[in-house]
Amino acid sequence: MTHGVLCVRPITNTWALHKEALEMHHCANGYLARCLDGTWRLFSVLTPAGKRMATISIERDGLIWTIDDVRSFANASVSPAMRARWRRISPAVMVSFDGIRL
Repeated sequence: MTHGVLCVRPITNTWALHKEALEMHHCANGYLARCLDGTWRLFSVLTPAGKRMATISIERDGLIWTIDDVRSFANASVSPAMRARWRRISPAVMVSFDGIRL
């Protein structure tokens, strides 16, 4: 999925989740259990050149998916503009885009 000049890649396996956490220096791999039980899905936000810019988490409550958080390198907050940009995307679109299934 491409949004503007950024690409969104679903994190679909354990190795991809571990790699995201290592390269972004954050704790995304700490959510493995939630991903496995189907209540969370994670996505990597990249430039067209492949540089990681952020990680998006979406959370399921019953049948409803919501964007939980958008984090940058070392768990830093993303800019307000970037946060607003991702909040406008329907989590349902992201879920249908085949998010994490470990």
